[in-house]
Amino acid sequence: MSTNDPDQNPDEQTPYGGYPAQPFGQPYGEPGQPYGQPYGHPGQPYGHPAAQYGAPAVPYASWGARLGAYLLDALVGSVVIFVPVIIGAVVLGAGSTTSTDEFGQTTTDVGGAAAAIGIALFGLAAILGAAFQIWNLVFRQGRTTQSLGKSWLGIAVVKEATGQPIGAGAAFGRWLMHSYVDTLFCLCVPLGFFWPLWDPRKRTWGDMAAGSIVIRSPKRS
Repeated sequence: MSTNDPDQNPDEQTPYGGYPAQPFGQPYGEPGQPYGQPYGHPGQPYGHPAAQYGAPAVPYASWGARLGAYLLDALVGSVVIFVPVIIGAVVLGAGSTTSTDEFGQTTTDVGGAAAAIGIALFGLAAILGAAFQIWNLVFRQGRTTQSLGKSWLGIAVVKEATGQPIGAGAAFGRWLMHSYVDTLFCLCVPLGFFWPLWDPRKRTWGDMAAGSIVIRSPKRS
């Protein structure tokens, strides 16, 4: 005696294994879930034991790529402050006078206006450098996942739990951790910066504090 219902829609019949048939070309996964969903289910961290079976391994960024991005960001920041520093040095040099006393000692004096302009330019350089770091590593990286250096090398900072941008607030805390905690030396080694070499999720201390990880991502201009 056949158990098949002749009125049942063939497209709705269940094939072997008990899984409902999917239209041709439909991406595998849960109904309504877009193709390319981040690893695991929403709200679960990358590599979570309950993540979807067969999901690809988390594409952690290499320590070398992270170092390269750090150096590129530092280089761009140096270029930002280079112009006012050079102009300030030229102004101080042009406004200085050198004299020698009767004992043969040489002294150099800088005029009041030149000294004021030079110091102002050095102060401007410091302000521009800090402003660039905050824009690049806090606002840009926090909202888009990539600083300039990271975008050029194809890596990104994301929330470990969701794979989304960490936001400007968490990015600011992460930046402070990188600037003051990850640089702490032990036996002449800044441990925080080297921590990704042995951490299973390749995190610095700043990443741990911000709940972030650094992964490979498409390069941007």
